[in-house]
Amino acid sequence: MARVVAILFAAGAFVHAAGFALMLFGVDLYRPVYPAWRHAAMAIVDAAVAWVGWRHQRWLFVALPAWAAEQTLVNGFGVFPVVALIGVTAL
Repeated sequence: MARVVAILFAAGAFVHAAGFALMLFGVDLYRPVYPAWRHAAMAIVDAAVAWVGWRHQRWLFVALPAWAAEQTLVNGFGVFPVVALIGVTAL
């Protein structure tokens, strides 16, 4: 399960990195209020969680709730925080 979490967060890091790169070239696929710095920050956060999930699976019990809390504060309570909490429970 930890490896699946790592792969999914690596995909998220790639999506945010691509979104950041596209914004640098003037292409904005996201809503106009989504700042470029947030793409960069989330690419780093997602890559860090992916690394934790791949190399230090036991640390996911800290990384996933922290990520879920950040997502809840920024986006409200939705699908992604619920998935993270289910992942923590499964681990």
